Amino acid sequence: MAAMTNAQTLVPLSECARRHLEFLEPRDVRSSAVSRDGGSFEQATVARVASSSSSSSLKDQDADDETNPSFIPFERLPTELKNQIWKFFIQQTPRIVRLAPHSNPPVPLRQINSKLRDEYEDHGFVTIKQKRTNGLVDIIFHPDVDLLYYLPSGPYLNALGNIENALVASGVMDRIKFLAFDVFDTSPILALLKNHALSALELVIVNFSDDGSLHRQQSKTTWHPIGQMKASWSMFYDEGEEMKSIRLGDLPKLFQEEYVKNSGRSIPQVVMVERKRAT
Repeated sequence: MAAMTNAQTLVPLSECARRHLEFLEPRDVRSSAVSRDGGSFEQATVARVASSSSSSSLKDQDADDETNPSFIPFERLPTELKNQIWKFFIQQTPRIVRLAPHSNPPVPLRQINSKLRDEYEDHGFVTIKQKRTNGLVDIIFHPDVDLLYYLPSGPYLNALGNIENALVASGVMDRIKFLAFDVFDTSPILALLKNHALSALELVIVNFSDDGSLHRQQSKTTWHPIGQMKASWSMFYDEGEEMKSIRLGDLPKLFQEEYVKNSGRSIPQVVMVERKRAT
């Protein structure tokens, strides 16, 4: 197995990466999860922005112009400035997106007005055409912001190649920055690394709970790094036509070493977590 050299360093965590890690914290300690009125941070932000950008509020904005000359309606700002504002807004509202037959969280940007609902791809979002038994399904994903929850062993998916083909066709395979998978999907994930460089990766989250549950945050459960006892457990994975055994605690290193084989970039940070019932 290729060894990592001293010249290859861990990718520093970006703001979006830190927000994805915040998601794993209990609800009562997440700094941006709840606004003062009890709604989510995303909902509160959408409401504020929508109030100044929706066409229905233009009359109110005209009235504000007369009473407050310093007020500038959002829609009258230069396009470059508006795009910078939307870029900042998108970075504050990352999602966990699953390529599986389950509903994904809505795209906050598309909830603001009809114009943004239609023009979301102009702001970095990509539409992935996921093949299902009942036809193609559109999955909206932002490779610079969203975390891709890769579930190749899902019961409704035909084959791993189905997912790979969808990601390649959409042009996002080498733009994915944040990746998550369940621990017992290690073999297909390693196979994915052999076929694609995934050169933009910053953060990888491995879900030890192995139930496709990373997207769910419940009030009575919390996420924790796996303990020393479970880190000493062993699991088997496919290495070509050979089955190999590895300690769970060594899985992040294995992922990073396989990553190095196909990418000359810095090494992504790998975090292993498990779900526990809150005490």
